[in-house]
Order: sequence, then C-alpha cells, then structure tokens
Amino acid sequence: MFLGHHPFDLIGWEGALYPYAFHSDDHHPLARQIHTAPPTRQTFESGSAPHAGFAVCTFKGQIEGWHPRDVPAPYAHFNADSDELMFFSNTSYGARKGLVEPGSFTFHPGSLPHSPHGMAAKRSFEERGKLSDYLAVMLDTFFEPLSVAKQAMPLADKDYPLSFNRDTQGFSAA
Repeated sequence: MFLGHHPFDLIGWEGALYPYAFHSDDHHPLARQIHTAPPTRQTFESGSAPHAGFAVCTFKGQIEGWHPRDVPAPYAHFNADSDELMFFSNTSYGARKGLVEPGSFTFHPGSLPHSPHGMAAKRSFEERGKLSDYLAVMLDTFFEPLSVAKQAMPLADKDYPLSFNRDTQGFSAA
C-alpha cells in the first residue's frame, strides 16, 4: 500500500501499526577480518538507550571473518543488562547450525551465559572468508526483562539448554 501523503498526517493515529517496512536485503552489515559484535548489525532501536527500550539486529549473509586467527562463530558471552531473543529464518546460522529449524526462536535471559554449541566454534574455521547465507533477527532489551508467555511453554525445546555441551549429532564436546 502506498499513500499519497505522509502516514502521520492524520487524526487518531494509535501507533499500533507501523507505516514503514524494512526489507533485510536493504541491510548491509559490516564485514571485517575478525568477528563483529551484534551492534554492527543493528537495524534500529527504540526507547531511551541504553537505559530503557530495545535494539533490533539483522544477521544476514556476509563474508565471514578472514583473519587467519579469527574464530567466525560468536564468542561465549552474556548480556548483564538485557534479555536476548533471536528468530532464525533458516538453519544456516553457524552457532546454532543443526539445532534450529526455520522459524525457531532462542531466548537468553540477562546474565545467562551462552555461546556456540558443541563444536560449532571449531567448525566455523571452515567458514573463514566465505559468504554465509544465514538470516536471523535479534531483539536485545535495555534493562527490561522479557517473559515467556505460558502459551509458548509447550513449544519449548526442553533439550536446548543442554545443546551448549554437545555437538549437533549429540556427541559430548568435552
């Protein structure tokens, strides 16, 4: 739908529907010779960062780090002041490859450490300097916790918390 005027030029706007669309193909993340942190993939934010609100990051295919000593997979980390929710459009995201299905969500509450599962970091060496084809969207809150709706609890993968200690085939990473 295209309007002949600015969409906020009206009476009674509730703000529940956003009159703008953003296609992930219009987002161009920074490619560097080493792994880049999520803020380099930030699409937009809302609220009064960093004190309240949230940020949305778009993770899409790019040339992965090509430095000979780089580990392209994300490093182990935790978000002390934010909750992290990630949506996966495909199964190619290296840190979760083999664990997520298209349409999967992961949720990492603030201060909960998380990292690539099992041997994903070691396998990411093979991706160094190559074009990845993943597509994922992450929401990070700023000092505002998220809650899982009770309707979503039956959909939870009960084995997901254990995935950080095993390879995608179920073998122990230790």
